[in-house]
Amino acid sequence: MQSRRIPRGHNLLPGTRHHGWVRVKLSGRLAELGFGDLDSYLLDRYRDKGWRVLDLQAELGCGRGLVRTAVLRLGIMRRHR
Repeated sequence: MQSRRIPRGHNLLPGTRHHGWVRVKLSGRLAELGFGDLDSYLLDRYRDKGWRVLDLQAELGCGRGLVRTAVLRLGIMRRHR
């Protein structure tokens, strides 16, 4: 089985140090859902449609930390009442 790698210099989540296989898996899942990158996915699902972080991580098949970090980076984290 051949491993797919992200080209050097490409970073799905700027400022984070995720393993290459996580980025490849996430990129593939985002493409299946019709999104080019994580930012556009989060802006659509989290900001515009009001999805919860738990729903996002379930759809993407990733951990809460990755989604939460990206939401914080984008500055769209909602406050609890």
